[in-house]
Amino acid sequence: AAVAHDAEALHRCWMQVRRSDLQATMEMHNARLNAAARLGDSALVESCLEDMRSAGVAMTELSYNSLIGKAASVGDTSTATLWHAKMLEARLRPSIITYNALIVCEAKS
Repeated sequence: AAVAHDAEALHRCWMQVRRSDLQATMEMHNARLNAAARLGDSALVESCLEDMRSAGVAMTELSYNSLIGKAASVGDTSTATLWHAKMLEARLRPSIITYNALIVCEAKS
């Protein structure tokens, strides 16, 4: 119930941004994506990714690390390695954070 409440709060906050005169920045999109990933709400994560694509906002190392980190926290090796592969396909350089998350994921699986 708390997760659903947090997801609703995140959605309401994002809707306020969209109704305002503010232009959603890459940082705002990444903050929303990270929050959605932490909530473990896959539909919300997909919504965030679609909004990023629609706005022409490219995923960054932070975007991928959020998704890899969440997968790692629950030991979901296939999802973590999928996002890592997509990160490499996007020609983004993994960081120590990326590799730490992948190691944690392997340890949990």
